[in-house]
Amino acid sequence: MFLFFTQNTSKEAWLDSIPFAFFWFIAMIFLFSCFAVIGVVFGNIIQSTRGIISIVLGYVIANFGFELLETKITKKVFIQRILAALLMTASIALFYYSK
Repeated sequence: MFLFFTQNTSKEAWLDSIPFAFFWFIAMIFLFSCFAVIGVVFGNIIQSTRGIISIVLGYVIANFGFELLETKITKKVFIQRILAALLMTASIALFYYSK
């Protein structure tokens, strides 16, 4: 959408955005389909596990030497991030199951 408001919108920029837009649209269809099947709250519980997965992937990527993509962190920070993500997932689950 922001391509409409930029000064240097070339045909190449539009063509480069098509694959991302296509896969984002497909992802939204799957996300809303998931919400329709399992419900919005339980869907959010499942979606909150993305935090745990992204923390682990970032740690693995940094330790493989791809520090341009993800900077290295200490073990203490890694554990703090994992605990925060687990607490987020647990709080959403507790909210859902408390009803």
